[in-house]
Parts: sequence; structure tokens; C-alpha cells
Amino acid sequence: MRIDQNYEVLKVYWQKAGQVKAVEKTTAAGELKGDSVEISPLAREMQLYQAALKDLPDVREEAVSALKKQLQDGSYRPAGAEIGQGIIKEVKLDKLV
Repeated sequence: MRIDQNYEVLKVYWQKAGQVKAVEKTTAAGELKGDSVEISPLAREMQLYQAALKDLPDVREEAVSALKKQLQDGSYRPAGAEIGQGIIKEVKLDKLV
């Protein structure tokens, strides 16, 4: 018997699966117990970091203004080797993530 073409069995299975009701947990006194969630210490730590990151500005205004000033007065001279190393470092980081 080939089970890959036995659609009647699948129909019965899905009908029965739809009839299953959720089981409610009760206490000894017959009261319904509520669900509870416990957050691990690592998850709490991550929440703290996420909250701290939200407080940081998206743009460092002092760095941007300093670079703008250097560009305007012509004193901005980036080192080609440093730019290349930064690009390579970023590509390697992208591969890791």
C-alpha cells in the first residue's frame, strides 16, 4: 500500500486534529492557573543592553561637524591604507554575521 496517495487517511487525521481542544490546567481547588513566563539572566542582560542602545544617538554630531569642517577647509587627508583596512575589516565582519 502506498501511503503517499492515501488522501482519505489525511482527511481523517486533519478532521481529528481540528477537534482537539486545549487542556486547561487547574489547581487543587479547581481554579484555573494562569500561564507564566520566566526570563533567563542572559535575556535580562540583553534587555538592558537594548535599552542602553536606544538611548544612544544615531549620529555622533561632534564627529560629523569636525569632518565637515575639515572637508570645507581642505585639511581632510584620509590615508588610503587605513581606508583599505577598514573595508577589508568590514567585509570580514559581514561574513561572520
